[in-house]
Amino acid sequence: MSKVFISEEEIVKNWMGNNILAKGTYYKEESRINFTEMRYHGKIPETLFDLTFLKSLNFSKNNIDELPENLGDMKELEYLNLMINKIKCLPASFVDCSSLKYLTISQNALLNLPEGIEHLQELEDLFLNENALIELPKGIWKLKTLKVLDAQKNEIKMLPNIEEHDNELKLHELYLSKNCLVFLPDRFGNLTSLNYLYLSYNMIKRVPDSFGNLQLLQYLYINNNKLTSLPR
Repeated sequence: MSKVFISEEEIVKNWMGNNILAKGTYYKEESRINFTEMRYHGKIPETLFDLTFLKSLNFSKNNIDELPENLGDMKELEYLNLMINKIKCLPASFVDCSSLKYLTISQNALLNLPEGIEHLQELEDLFLNENALIELPKGIWKLKTLKVLDAQKNEIKMLPNIEEHDNELKLHELYLSKNCLVFLPDRFGNLTSLNYLYLSYNMIKRVPDSFGNLQLLQYLYINNNKLTSLPR
């Protein structure tokens, strides 16, 4: 036997029929599986990520604490929802999910993000709020398609430097309230596409002179900090 042909639906049915997650819902037309509130705990089985044709996975509101290393095999994955679990870290291969457009891993126990996040060049929405992050990865400003970044309610003390050529960013919304920020990068004004900026409840003492370059800014929340002055 040299070739075996099997439909995507049969593959999923076989996987789910032999797994604790058998009550999950598979939406064939959208290549989507939803495991929301399935009371699943521990590590997601590696076999799930053999379903590399999937475009959307929703594991929100479970007790998952670990993801398998072969997550990076999901080259077609565009939507990944992991919110409200107990995940402390993502596997290094995560940055190989090259089609990913939307990721939410909010309300977990995330301590850091893997290096190489700049390889996710399709990513548009990234939700990291309510975790235990103390920093954002250096490559975060290299995500040219990123429009929304929410990292509120973490323990972030410092943002990575913004390079001179990082002025092609399409970031529209940046949420950093309720962290431990003291300063902002000198080239923060390179984020010229920003419309919404939330910096409330930090320990920011000053904002850089480049702040004045944020000409498209419509909403700025910077209350409850330690500011003594603003740039002219």
